[in-house]
Amino acid sequence: SPDGTLVATAGADSLAMLWDAKSGELLYKLAGHTDAVLSLTFSPDGSKLLTTSADGTARIWDTRKGTPLERLTGHRNLVLSGAFSPDGNRIVTCGADSTIKIWNGKSGGWVQNLRGHQGIVRKVLFTPDGSSLASVSADYTARMWDVETGRIVQIFGGAASATEAWLRAHSDQGGGTGGHAGEVFDITFSKDGQYAATVGTDRKAYFWRVNTTATVSAGSS
Repeated sequence: SPDGTLVATAGADSLAMLWDAKSGELLYKLAGHTDAVLSLTFSPDGSKLLTTSADGTARIWDTRKGTPLERLTGHRNLVLSGAFSPDGNRIVTCGADSTIKIWNGKSGGWVQNLRGHQGIVRKVLFTPDGSSLASVSADYTARMWDVETGRIVQIFGGAASATEAWLRAHSDQGGGTGGHAGEVFDITFSKDGQYAATVGTDRKAYFWRVNTTATVSAGSS
């Protein structure tokens, strides 16, 4: 947890568990998913835990009571990753259905879908200021999205259309290369949000300059 008092674990047994970080005591078993729990993340204040699962759902839990708060449904396949925005007001999830979904971080209500990837979306992450989010995919690309409009504002990696080629041309790609030659598995930001790093199955890491002020005519569909 952000304050270091809790540890959360998850596994193929469909359970997430909360532990006391100091004593190692098991505090709560979080039961509700019906298949493997694939990811988990604490809210910024540590009061909630977000879990995603192979059962096609994500769930929000109260970490103080070990009780379920919300069940997020809508993905048509495995939900591989999720994240809270820095202020905790938004949640984003992604999955094997190639879609990204934004949810209200308080009520769990659906806000919008982000579409554009042509493969499994493996991870999603908000920028440090929460205005944008990043996604990485089996389509060999990482993408930056405007949280409010849902539009793609930057693409790191291979281009599949004229619009995407324009976006790629406006991405400062270290080394002058076209990006990953395989699935992109992970992304992280510098503390100031100006740079991103990605890794993939091509066994390479790339560093990118983030430009979330780009304006384009096409976005998510």
